[in-house]
Amino acid sequence: MPKQIGSQALADYMRAKRVDAGLSQADLARLAGLQASYVSSIEHATIKVVYPDQFNKLRNVLRFPGWECLEKMGYNTDAATGTVSPALAALISSMTEAQQSLMTKQARLYLTNWDTLGSENGATG
Repeated sequence: MPKQIGSQALADYMRAKRVDAGLSQADLARLAGLQASYVSSIEHATIKVVYPDQFNKLRNVLRFPGWECLEKMGYNTDAATGTVSPALAALISSMTEAQQSLMTKQARLYLTNWDTLGSENGATG
């Protein structure tokens, strides 16, 4: 079911993800199989409905976790507050903000390439 939005937070989030990926609105639209005007309307917070199919097309191109964007759209998810092992929580809390940022980027890169990297290390799932 579509979600009513009009959220500047969502617009800023999507624009930042696109810019981080080094894509223009036209590039993103082409890669996602969408109209450039649709991407523009999201980034300018003028769109009133985001459908799951289009959302997933954008998410797959920009490679971001869906829960982050869903929370920007006003949905409640438990992903951001999920349970973290105590050892991992202690490690993360001991890091500087720069270290946490680097670790996040490395984890996203690893997850983006999970099918290749995981199978090389005998991992599944």
